[in-house]
Amino acid sequence: MPMISNSPCICANQPIQPVDSSDWSHIKNLCLADPDFAQPGPVDMLLSADIFALSLLPGLRQGKPGQPRAFNTIFGWIVMGACDVTPPTSKTSRGKNCLFVSNLSLDNSIKKFWELENVSSPIKSFLSKEDQQCEDYFVANHCRNEEGRFVVPLPFVDPTNKPNFVNSREIALKRFFSLERKLNSSPKTKKAYVDFMEDYESSGHLEEVDPPTSSEGQFYYIPHHRVLRPDSVSTPLRVVFDASAKDAKAVSLNQTLLPGPKLQTSIFDVLLRFRWHAVVFTGDVRQMYRQILVPEEDAEYQRIVWRPSPVGPVRDYRLLTVTYGVSSAPFQALRTVAQLAKDSAEEYPAGAAVLARDIYVDDVVTGADSIEQACQLREELAKILSSGGFQWRKWTFNSSQFFDSLPSADLYSEDFKRFEEMSDLSLKILGLLWQPQSDSFRFRVADTNGCRCTKRTILSEIARIYDPLGFLGPVTFCAKYLMQLLWTAGVSWDDDAPSEIASEWQRFKSQLSSLASVSIPRRAFGPFVSLQLHGFCDASERGYCAVIYCRVIDGEGSCSVNLCCAKTKVAPLRKQSIPRLELQAAVLLTDLMHATVEALKPFYSFDEIYAWSDSSVALSWIKSCSSKWKTFVANRVSHIQDIVAPDRWRHVSTHSNPADVGSRGSLPADLVVDGIWWQGPSWLAEPEEKWPTTPSLSFLNQEPLQEEQRIFSLVTLKEPNFIESLFNKFSSLSTLKHVVSYLFRFGHNSKQNSVEKRVFGPLLPSEIHRAFMFLIKFVQESVFSSEFESLKNGSLNSLPKSLRKLSPFIDEAGLLRVGGRLVNANVDFEVKHPLLLPRSHRLTSDAYFARLLLGSTKDLSLRCVRCL
Repeated sequence: MPMISNSPCICANQPIQPVDSSDWSHIKNLCLADPDFAQPGPVDMLLSADIFALSLLPGLRQGKPGQPRAFNTIFGWIVMGACDVTPPTSKTSRGKNCLFVSNLSLDNSIKKFWELENVSSPIKSFLSKEDQQCEDYFVANHCRNEEGRFVVPLPFVDPTNKPNFVNSREIALKRFFSLERKLNSSPKTKKAYVDFMEDYESSGHLEEVDPPTSSEGQFYYIPHHRVLRPDSVSTPLRVVFDASAKDAKAVSLNQTLLPGPKLQTSIFDVLLRFRWHAVVFTGDVRQMYRQILVPEEDAEYQRIVWRPSPVGPVRDYRLLTVTYGVSSAPFQALRTVAQLAKDSAEEYPAGAAVLARDIYVDDVVTGADSIEQACQLREELAKILSSGGFQWRKWTFNSSQFFDSLPSADLYSEDFKRFEEMSDLSLKILGLLWQPQSDSFRFRVADTNGCRCTKRTILSEIARIYDPLGFLGPVTFCAKYLMQLLWTAGVSWDDDAPSEIASEWQRFKSQLSSLASVSIPRRAFGPFVSLQLHGFCDASERGYCAVIYCRVIDGEGSCSVNLCCAKTKVAPLRKQSIPRLELQAAVLLTDLMHATVEALKPFYSFDEIYAWSDSSVALSWIKSCSSKWKTFVANRVSHIQDIVAPDRWRHVSTHSNPADVGSRGSLPADLVVDGIWWQGPSWLAEPEEKWPTTPSLSFLNQEPLQEEQRIFSLVTLKEPNFIESLFNKFSSLSTLKHVVSYLFRFGHNSKQNSVEKRVFGPLLPSEIHRAFMFLIKFVQESVFSSEFESLKNGSLNSLPKSLRKLSPFIDEAGLLRVGGRLVNANVDFEVKHPLLLPRSHRLTSDAYFARLLLGSTKDLSLRCVRCL
C-alpha cells in the first residue's frame, strides 16, 4: 500500500511565471485536470512515478515543436513538457527552475523557536548603505496632513526612476478567480472575507479606480488571499496582500523596494520591563498599518481586483495606506510610530518615552509605579496616538481601580468590569499567558496525543513551546537535546523516530500537562531599598545554562529572590572539554546579564551584580589576563571581562548551583517541584556573610594552555590560468582550437534571448580562426607582457636588442607582429608582418604544432608558425 504524507505546503507556486498557451491548438476542447495550469498556483498533490504511471489512460496529443504534450489521465488531461514561460514579445531574463520541497509552516515555527532562544548581541549594529538610504528617504519625504495623519512614501530602490510592471493585473485576476472558488466553498470564511474588505473600504483605506488602458505602466496589482487565525480575538481572519507576486517580466513590487532597517524592539526587553512595574496595562493600536497613508502616486503600486460576489463585475481598487505584505511596511509603520513619539516628546515626555520603548509590533505593554501615574500615562499615550490618527483599544490591566473611566468597548473583554471575580481569566501578552487578577504568568500546552512519533511531529511540537524569558529553561533544554538527537540520527522527516528517542519523547510529552500548575509572579522587582542581580552558569556534556535572579531587599530589611530569566544551549556536536563548555556557559551568562541590565536601564541601575560558577578552571581563566591563553579561551575571556569585571565572579558548589538543573535538563513534572530553580539557592536570601566564599584559584594545575607567540606568514597561492591549463589538457592544437571555439559559441548563445540568433551545427571556419587568434594573443600577452607595455608607451629602447632588430608593433587586433624588410613587398599583410611567438611555449613546440600539419617536416612547421 502506498504511503500518504500530509504537508501544509509542497512547494512554491508553479509555474513560476505565467505561460502563454494561446497557440497550443492541440489542447483546445480538452477536459483539463487543471484549467488554470498556465498561471502560477499552489501544488495540491505530489505523486510518485509508480502512482503516476497507474493514473495514465489511453490518449496522447502532440503539438508543434517546442510545445508540451497532453496526456490523458484519470484526473483529466494534463500538460507536460518544456515551453517558453513568457510571451514572445516580452523581454525577460532566462533561467532554470529548481523544485525545492519544504514545510514552510514547520520551518517558520522552528526559526521562531530558535530566535527566542538566542540572546541579543551586546554589540550595536550599524546601518547598511541600503538601510541608511531608506532612513534618509523617510526623513526627507514623510509628512503629516491637516488631520495629523502621517503620509509615508514607498521607499523605492531608485525613487527617481520608479518601475514599470507588465501584465500584473492579468496575474492578479487569475489569482483572484482561484481565491473566489475557494471562498464559495466555505460560506463562513467568505462572509468574514467580505466583511474585512467592506471594512477596508468603509474606513477609507481603499478606493475604486478605473482599469488601466495599457498592460504596462507605473502601476502594480497585488494578489490577495486569506490567512486564518483562530487564536486571535480581534482578527480571526486576515486578508494578506502578496506584493512578492511577479509580473510578466518576473519582477515583483517587493523586489523594487528597500525593506529598511529592523526597528522592532526585542520581545525579551519588552517582557522584562513588563515585570518591573507595580501597575501594568496593555493595549493594541487598531489597524496600525492602515492608519498611515501613502502618497497618491505610490498608491498606484498598490492596486487590487475585488468583487464581493461572482454575480457582479470585477472592480479595480487601490490601497491608500501602508499595506501588510509589502516588504517595506514593517519599517514604514514602526518608523512612523517612532517619529510620532519624537514629535510628541516635548508635550508628553512620559507617554512619548513609552511609545518609543514599550511597543512590540502594534501592542503597547507598559506600566507605572502607582494607579495615578498609570492613569496619567494612559491618557498621554491615548492623546499622542490620537494626534497621529491612531486608536488604542483592547485595554488590559492588573488593578480594578484602572477601568473606572474606560468604556466597555475599549476593554479587551467585558469580563474586566467584574475584575475581582475573574480569577480564571487568562490572556496572552506577546504570546505569554497572563492572569491579570492574580498577576501571574501561566503555561498551557495543547494535548497532541495520537500523532505518529516522527521527526516532523516531534519538531513541530517542540517549536510550539513558547518561553521567551526562559522560565522553563530545563524543560526546553530537554526538548532541544531531543531535537539534536533527531538530527544526528539521520532519520527522514516522516520516518518513525528511533525507539530510544521515541520512548524519551513520549515520557517527556506525557508530563507537559503538569506545567499548567506553574505560576510565576509577573512582578519580579518589588518595592526595594536595594536591588541586586545574581547570575549562575553551569555546563555538562549535553549543554550549558545561564539563569538570573533578582535579590530584593525592602524597607523593612526582609529579602526575597525571584527568577528573572534564563537561557540554555545544547553542546556542539564536535566534542569539547567540560572546562571549555563551562567557559561557554560563562559567556552565555555574561550576554544574558548585559541584555537584562540594558533592558532595565531606563528604570534603575543595579546596586550590585554577581556572577556565579562552579567551575574553578573557568573562574581561573576569567580572573587572569586573557593574553595568557590560547585563542579559544582568550577570545571568550576577553569578551567576559569587557562586560562583567573579574572581581564580580564567585565560586558556588554544584549542589547550590541552579544552572546545574538547566545544563542537564529536567522533565516537566520534576521541574514543577524543583525549588532551587524557582527561588535560587537558599543562602541567597540570607545576609552576605552567609554566602559561599571563593577558594584560592592559584593552586590549579590544569592542562598547559599558555602558548608561545607564533609568527604567521601569509602565502599567496596563484591558481593556474584556465586558458593556460587547456594547453596541458589537450595533446593537439586542432583539438584545443575546437574546444575554445565551442566555448565562444556557448558564450554567444547564452546571451541570445531569441532562438533564431543562436548558432548550431558544425563549427564554422571563421569560429575556428577566431579561437586560434585568441590563443595566439593569450600566449603573446602572457610571455611578452613587458614588451607590450613598452610598445604601448612608445619606449622602444627598453626592448631587448634581439627583439628591437625585428621592429615589432601591435596591430589593430592587438597582436604583436614583426616589422622587417618586407614592408614594401607586394605580398599579403600576414606574410609581410609575421606574428611573433615565443620559442619555448607549448603552442610552438614541435610535438604540439606538428599534429596540426599531419606529420609535415620540421622546416615546414617552422615556416607555418612564421606565416600565421
